[in-house]
Amino acid sequence: MAKDIDKIMQDHADNLERFTERILKQYEPALKGIEKDLFNDLIVLLSSINFTDIENIDVAGIVAAIDKLYMQAINKPEFVNDTRKFLQNFDEVRKNALELHKEVSDLSYTPAFYEALNKQQKFLVDKTLYELQQGGLKKYFVEDAKQVLLEAANLGYSQKQIEKRLRQRLLSQPDKDSYYVRYATQVSRDSVNQYNGQVNQMVQDEYDLDMIRYVGSVVDDSRPFCIHVRKELKGKIKRSELPALLAKYSGSSGMIQNTNANNFYVVRGGWNCRHEAIPYRSTALNS
Repeated sequence: MAKDIDKIMQDHADNLERFTERILKQYEPALKGIEKDLFNDLIVLLSSINFTDIENIDVAGIVAAIDKLYMQAINKPEFVNDTRKFLQNFDEVRKNALELHKEVSDLSYTPAFYEALNKQQKFLVDKTLYELQQGGLKKYFVEDAKQVLLEAANLGYSQKQIEKRLRQRLLSQPDKDSYYVRYATQVSRDSVNQYNGQVNQMVQDEYDLDMIRYVGSVVDDSRPFCIHVRKELKGKIKRSELPALLAKYSGSSGMIQNTNANNFYVVRGGWNCRHEAIPYRSTALNS
């Protein structure tokens, strides 16, 4: 009986999207919690400073105190544990991807392949953790807070003015998430999609599969590359034709610079792409 490869792969992509949104919803309270805790600690710090006495403000001391609050925040056990719990979901992402390839292309995996996956997973976990703490919280919260305080020190803002500006710049509102929460949410979503893509890439590299299914819907802001593959090619790409296809769309809207056949399964159509590139063996379509 022939396998319905389109349905199998589309189901996998749909399940991955639902899984990602579910674990992001579970992780969101941790992101907003650390933001709120750091904001409250910052307000306590500010209450001890007289910004109207411009000549005697210790700007360097204030900056150092903010950095200290930041280090305390990212090392809080509850935030560390919630973040690592989120990243542990990579295990489920890998399991589902490998089961898909086993079913579609009749693959079996060696201990050496699992070892390579483990190394790659550790690298991506560490990279995501760094981006959530250093890239996001430090850039979109701590550095923004410093900027507000430097303005306050130079212009002599009142405590009320400073708190209002900090609240507007740093804290999520009921109708709008902060820059940090939006950044961290996107990083978290991308980390799941990129790890799933990394598994696909490693499967391709290890087993030299000859076809690719490009799975996912085309929406209003889909990139030209994605539209072409989904609509004109019906989501099917011959592996041998991938380099020329990528070269044709190199530099087009949204495509990541230097996208090539060696990283396509990870970066796909470009930044924040929701499509999935799944390699498979065309000769394994019948069971």
